[in-house]
Amino acid sequence: MTDPDDVNYQPLGQVLDGLGMQIHLEPGELVAGALVIVKVIGEDGSVRMWDKAEGLNWIERDGVVLNLYAYATGTANVVAYGGGDDD
Repeated sequence: MTDPDDVNYQPLGQVLDGLGMQIHLEPGELVAGALVIVKVIGEDGSVRMWDKAEGLNWIERDGVVLNLYAYATGTANVVAYGGGDDD
């Protein structure tokens, strides 16, 4: 949980902006949820991972992770679905 009194907390949007992260959205599309996984390198060279999911239940979150893994490893041809009437 975010502690508003902790000066080390930063808005995540600014961090992602600093990395040059962008998303293409068509007119009328809305972002309904997000899963962010961040690699943090400490001053001593130590590495830690941090994640945060908003707007996703655990099934959707796990589905996002599995689809991204399949895409990254080349083990899947399709990583997204259109949510059409034939679902």
